[in-house]
Amino acid sequence: MEKEFKTIEEQITLLQMKNLHIENIPFAKNVLLNNNYYYLINGYKDLFIDKHSANKTFLPNARLEEIYQLYWFDRKLRTIFLEYILLIEQKIDSYIAYEFSKKYGHKNYLVPENFNNTPKNKDLIHKFINDIHLEISHQYKNSNKMIVHYLDTYNYIPLWVLVRILSFGKISKFYSFMKPKE
Repeated sequence: MEKEFKTIEEQITLLQMKNLHIENIPFAKNVLLNNNYYYLINGYKDLFIDKHSANKTFLPNARLEEIYQLYWFDRKLRTIFLEYILLIEQKIDSYIAYEFSKKYGHKNYLVPENFNNTPKNKDLIHKFINDIHLEISHQYKNSNKMIVHYLDTYNYIPLWVLVRILSFGKISKFYSFMKPKE
């Protein structure tokens, strides 16, 4: 069965038919228009659904305002976590770039021998180094100013610049391939 487009008014009617109390229609229209029905309602309704109803109606006295407040609480919490996760990520990037560069130089991250080249890691390290080449190439083609500057001026990217463009997943792989003593 294909889903059909529903206007904001139809969405409100549907919610009311499922027993959700909506006291302030202008507020409801604004909330649904600005926050996407699917994301807001489907993402946060579970605490407000009557588990004993066959057609998943809302609990008695459940209100749209409560769902919206839960959404905002979650959003603020995610924002707080994101701020600190980004700070931690920046520190990890800096430490990895510093320690690796101190031992092998700031442009030797493309040398497989500078990593923990166990038989298990060997192919993975070569693939990882190839991924780094691809990322640098992609960033250069997309005119990333840092990458263009270093490649055009110095013909390489220092590790402390590279860590700024690598995803946390790639930084994590970089770390996992480092030699244990580093």
